[in-house]
Amino acid sequence: HAQAMGLDLHSGTPAAAEAGSDSPSVVGAATTFDHQSLDEETQRFVYETHLENIGLVDFLGFDLAALSVQISDGGGKAPVTKIRSRSGRNQLGETGALITTFKSFCGMGILAMPYATVKGGYILGPLTLLGVAWLSHHCMQLLVELSATMRGTKVASFGAVGECALGHMAKAFVNNCLIFTQYGFGIAALLFIVGNVGDVVCLETQGVACPTKEWLILVVLIVALPLCWLRSLQLLALPLLMANIVLIFGISWVFYSDLLQIGTNGVERGLVAFNWSQLPIFFGCAVFAFEGIGMILPIMHSMQQPARFPVVLRQAVGFYTILAAVFGFVGYLAFGHGAQDIIFASLPPCRTLSFLRLFYCLGIFFSYPMCLFPVFQILESGISCLKHADAVWQRRAVRTGIVASTGLIGSVIPHFGLFLGLIGSVACSMLAFVLPALFHLKRPDKPADSSYWVDVKDIAVVLFGIVAGATSFVVTLHSFFAGEPTG
Repeated sequence: HAQAMGLDLHSGTPAAAEAGSDSPSVVGAATTFDHQSLDEETQRFVYETHLENIGLVDFLGFDLAALSVQISDGGGKAPVTKIRSRSGRNQLGETGALITTFKSFCGMGILAMPYATVKGGYILGPLTLLGVAWLSHHCMQLLVELSATMRGTKVASFGAVGECALGHMAKAFVNNCLIFTQYGFGIAALLFIVGNVGDVVCLETQGVACPTKEWLILVVLIVALPLCWLRSLQLLALPLLMANIVLIFGISWVFYSDLLQIGTNGVERGLVAFNWSQLPIFFGCAVFAFEGIGMILPIMHSMQQPARFPVVLRQAVGFYTILAAVFGFVGYLAFGHGAQDIIFASLPPCRTLSFLRLFYCLGIFFSYPMCLFPVFQILESGISCLKHADAVWQRRAVRTGIVASTGLIGSVIPHFGLFLGLIGSVACSMLAFVLPALFHLKRPDKPADSSYWVDVKDIAVVLFGIVAGATSFVVTLHSFFAGEPTG
């Protein structure tokens, strides 16, 4: 399998290139990234955040983006990563870009959409999701437009656009928001694993062995720690392929169970069409569901025809929005206010579901170190004593502390869904709405005859992102500490 992907997973370099052959391998697209042609943020997030896309696209046989740039812990230069294809083309095609963009959105957030729909209502929730999707897409297109018009600079990333618009501090702020979301994703992954494993063990042992949340967190972190010490995440390529496959099966099984529940027992009673009081919680979860904005520009710049990316982006956002809205709507019809934040907990128990939940947790487990790698890189690059090649154990100590901190925070978080809402309302709202519109408003090459109403629109989007995010944060935080409302 490693050779089929065109990678030597031991060295992190292309197997075909190491053999000195230019012939195409079985699958994948011949995409080459010289890491030094991209700014540091793009290197970090392209390589660390979405390496799993390699597995999914390669498995399906479509064009494969080389979204993996190996960066060593020792501060050495990263080798160029090549992944070859039958076609021998040197860039990502439209199909591959579509799948990669879609996968950058589709993660844990979609599994919380039935719970989120409880908070919004079966009419107001999907309508709000459509609004969030439309505005998110508009802001993503603003980033694409800015990247295309800022000539003579390396604007292949969100942070680079911010630097061109407002200076170095803007890039640092973008990076910090991205790091905050990645750290939050790591905690969310830990909560997801612990919640599902605990439920399955307690269910299958008929209540004889019900491990505590703290004990499960400790076990998961002990097992995950060696993975967090890795010098390269290339070793996780195949496990992350498994995670993508399980994601497909997981969503399909939930859909099947929802329809079976509706067909057997009918639609749940007491459903609410408009739940205005809890709508801010839905907003946070909906914004979290569109978590891939940091990957938009790197994917565009990896395409054969970057000018076609706006069409690809529109298709990916449209398809994902429909999937998420239907997924939440059907789950709410099937289980009503009993829809849990982790939807697996709402499904009728059976051995197949227990196996699927454990398998899904295994896939999320391998995603956990990927969520934290950007955090590791930021801290290690900012501490001089950790930059030396021989500072292995010092770096491991820092990483161990970060891993332990996720466990400490996770142990006191009572609710997975509300935690997603908190992340979405703060950092994700800032990245999705406020910053793109602000950078567009302050773009250095703004024409002198630029429309007044364009500026008004940008200001309105900035204000909406701030007000909506703050309102969502306050309401979600109140529910977080006051106890879960019934809906």
